[in-house]
Amino acid sequence: MFSDVEPLSPLWALIHVQQLPMESDFVAAVRGGPQFRGWDEQRYIQVATLDAIRVLQYIITLVNSDPKKTKPAPPTPYPLPDKVKRAKTEDDKNSFAFIAKQKLKQIKRRKELKGGGVDGWR
Repeated sequence: MFSDVEPLSPLWALIHVQQLPMESDFVAAVRGGPQFRGWDEQRYIQVATLDAIRVLQYIITLVNSDPKKTKPAPPTPYPLPDKVKRAKTEDDKNSFAFIAKQKLKQIKRRKELKGGGVDGWR
């Protein structure tokens, strides 16, 4: 795109980016971060199959166990990247979000010092 000799059109680049496979780094970044790398349709099917096998083993264990004894704990599902809660991280000092938050704080302080309150009303 940025070559002076034969620049690529943005439309050409967009068409090719949209065709990237689900397990690519770019699609992982768009989906929410590095925890999505390598997660394609096949991986989701494998995890669903594993969870189904674990549930079937649990049911067979319940059916064949002594009712007077304590029951085993149900199986925990395999963690999916969609369901994993990420820890909230501090914004990078050079990121747009950090700079925007700082500017908003400055504007709120100025308004409060002028006596108008945060929303401009007295």
